[in-house]
Order: sequence, then C-alpha cells, then structure tokens
Amino acid sequence: MQAISFGRKKLNVLNCIAAIIVPCVALLYSWTINELLPMRRSWSFVTTDYWGLIVGFRIFLSWEQCKMTTLKDFNLDNIDPEDFGDTLLKLEKSFGTKFADNSFKIAKTFGDICNIIESQINIADKDDCTTQQAFYKVRKAIVLTQNWAERNIEPQTKLEAIFPRTKRRQNVKLFQQALGFSVDILSMKTWLALTIAASFIVSLIAFFFSWQYTVADLTFFTLVTWAANKFSKELNLSTVRDLTEKISREHYSLVRRQSGTMNRNEIAKTIQDVFIADHLIERKHLTKDASLGWS
Repeated sequence: MQAISFGRKKLNVLNCIAAIIVPCVALLYSWTINELLPMRRSWSFVTTDYWGLIVGFRIFLSWEQCKMTTLKDFNLDNIDPEDFGDTLLKLEKSFGTKFADNSFKIAKTFGDICNIIESQINIADKDDCTTQQAFYKVRKAIVLTQNWAERNIEPQTKLEAIFPRTKRRQNVKLFQQALGFSVDILSMKTWLALTIAASFIVSLIAFFFSWQYTVADLTFFTLVTWAANKFSKELNLSTVRDLTEKISREHYSLVRRQSGTMNRNEIAKTIQDVFIADHLIERKHLTKDASLGWS
C-alpha cells in the first residue's frame, strides 16, 4: 500500500507539472512569433495578446487545480469506459479466461462487476492462499537464478539487494524465465521520462516553424524512448512483498499451485487490487455499492 500511495502522489505531481508547462510553452511560442518573426507581426500580435489572456488564465486554473487535487479525488465514477475496458483485459489475463461480450452492460456498481466476473470463471474452488503461493514461487525463482539462500528471502527483502544494478537486466530476465512468465519490474528514470515528454511537446510546437525539423525530432525521440525502455535498469518495485502482490493480481491463475483452481473468496480482493493499481483508487472507495461513472 505504501508503494501505491507513493505512486498516486507521483502521478499527481506529474499531472500538475504537465498542466502548467504545456500552456507555458504555447505562450512562449506565440511570443516568439510576435517578437522574432516581424514578417508575421501583421496577424500575430492579436493572436499573441489573445493567447496571453487565455493561457495565463489556464496556468492559474492549473495551479489552483494542483493545490485542490488530493488522493481522495480518485473514485470509481471517474473511470472512463475505455479505461474500464483496458482493466477488463488485464483481469481476463490474470484469471486466464475470456469474458462474454457485452456482459458488463448491465453493471451499475462495483459489486455487479465482481459478480459478473465470478459467474464467468468456471473452475474448481480451492480454499487456499494465492498470495502465499505467489511468494513461494517468487522465492524459488530467486533461489534458482540469483544465488540466494531460501532462508534469507523474506517479504520485506529489498529487490535492489536481490538484483544489484550490475547485470540487473540479465538477472531479471533469468528470474522471469524461472518464474515462467514475464513481469514488468524495470522502468526508465523519472527525469528521463519527463525530458522525453517535454521534448515531444516542443517538437510538436516546432511544426509551426518547420515540419522537417518536427519529423526529424519525433523520429529521434521515438528511438530514444525505445532505447530507454529497452535498456532501463530502474526497479519500479521496492520489496519482495511488492513483487508478490503484483504477480498475484496480474497472473492469478499462473501462480496457483494447482492449475485449474481458484479461491472464490479472493476474487473480489483481486479485482480490487487491479483497479487500485490501474486507476489509483483507494480500497475504501471500492465497495459493493460503489456506482460506476457511466451507469
């Protein structure tokens, strides 16, 4: 939960930065046209003044919004139907099933979602703990690939100790092979992601000056983004517990000790975990009676 809370705060900060920077860049572009390109002054001075008023007001609203936005603002009724569809695909993958088309049209609450999903999972019920089985599976994969003694691996063990930065990508790949499926635990540095995003925005604005430069810049930053993701070494999880919880919600059916079984008492919690990870909603807002935004 601590990692999820940090993720919410981080997302909120990034959204605020983007909301303020984007109109600032647009205003800078408009000023540049007016001041540095006199041949366009005949039409741009009105545009610049207009942009100045509109963008200045937008910056003010963005700043006020940043101050007012809290973690409590993330609720189930804020989820867009398209985002909900993406979450359903993840739940299908996790439970190893395929939901019937249009089966969620009648859903009006979070409880309806849980009931519909449970009704479409037709496998044997076995009352055991999936998270515990996931921990044993993670521990076994670490022992087999990372030269760690089983007794030294606990839920609070730091992943940076298990996967030191030297040869981290190689060791994570070996770990995933032993685990039997891929799990995303590496990402690029935050400052690099922000730099790429800002550069992308600037490249789009540069289109008004030269489309050739824009195409070249976008191609360059696309390659940079690909390379950054391909060779990233930053761990996006902190402990073995975080890793265990992640694979339990993303690969529920695969971590079960006995294939083709599930614990029906865990279905609602697993669905909650996926919604929390996807939409940054606090668990207390995911009650059976919580209404959907489009119902």
